[in-house]
Amino acid sequence: MDATIYEIIVGELGDLNCSLIEHFNDSFWENASLSLLSSDGLYCNATTDEIGTCWPRSSTGRIVERPCPAYINGVKYNTTRSAYRECMDNGTWALKINYSNCEPILEEKRKYPMHYKIALIINYLGHCISVGALVVAFVLFLCLRSIRCLRN
Repeated sequence: MDATIYEIIVGELGDLNCSLIEHFNDSFWENASLSLLSSDGLYCNATTDEIGTCWPRSSTGRIVERPCPAYINGVKYNTTRSAYRECMDNGTWALKINYSNCEPILEEKRKYPMHYKIALIINYLGHCISVGALVVAFVLFLCLRSIRCLRN
């Protein structure tokens, strides 16, 4: 029962500071029965990886599941999926973390697609009018010699 409560708390509050989770883990493991620990007493310490995902203390030989981070290198990711990391039998974390289920969200739908289209049309028309006026001015300067300034 205690392990289930622990997993729920760590799962729900997964975005807390890793040191806070480690402190909670310390107090949990001190109060937990010895049957919850692995037979050799080894475990993997709570740690944060290079992306910022907090991996809580875990018994050896276990695969830990954490929600995908919201952003990796400025790219938004789907947080409903999970990343996995294995706690090795010697009490160290596996070097490779499985982020393969984390899918990037590359395209967000625009809130107002009609307004976007109108703004695009206005932008296009503005550029066309500007180029047209430039061509007319160039033709006028070529045709009307009287408006030239000869002192330059």
